[in-house]
Amino acid sequence: MHHDQANRQYSGWDKIYALNVKAMFYTTAHLHGLLTKGATADNPSHVINIASMAGVTTVDVTAGAEGGLAAPGHGTFSYGPSKAACIHLSKMQASKLMPQHVTVNAICPGVFPSRMTAFGMGNFADALNAGQPSGRVGKPEDFAGLVLFLSSKGSAHVTGNAIEIDGGSTLSGWRADVKQKSEKAKI
Repeated sequence: MHHDQANRQYSGWDKIYALNVKAMFYTTAHLHGLLTKGATADNPSHVINIASMAGVTTVDVTAGAEGGLAAPGHGTFSYGPSKAACIHLSKMQASKLMPQHVTVNAICPGVFPSRMTAFGMGNFADALNAGQPSGRVGKPEDFAGLVLFLSSKGSAHVTGNAIEIDGGSTLSGWRADVKQKSEKAKI
């Protein structure tokens, strides 16, 4: 590996961890006084961290024969581990902050339309949709509904969770044949 290439890789790791882990920690730490002010057991404050299913699974999301989210050679080994650290840090924060009436949860989105998934959605939408038991990727309203719940009084007793919002694709291991309709599962 060339020296310049190695330096870019090192700086890439530093940048992604600074964004996905350090910034999350320091934002919560700096807001601690505001989060605890007036918070009660029945009406706690809420911290919602954004992780990713990449922090839960070890699947390579780069494009392969069946398609993926990123162009070949543009995947990053640092992204998944940084999101796993986000999940772990969220659980640590939850254990420390709930006695002060602050809930902390992490949302772990799967495939949703975004700038990060634009390559995959543009080139492999059929394959990405086939990876979903519902036949579609996530929509903004799926994500928004979860955020509304986690920021509401209804989630006062919910803390320390990494909530997977991927339509069940990871849990089920679902993979439909892109060319034919799936059979209904029988239980």
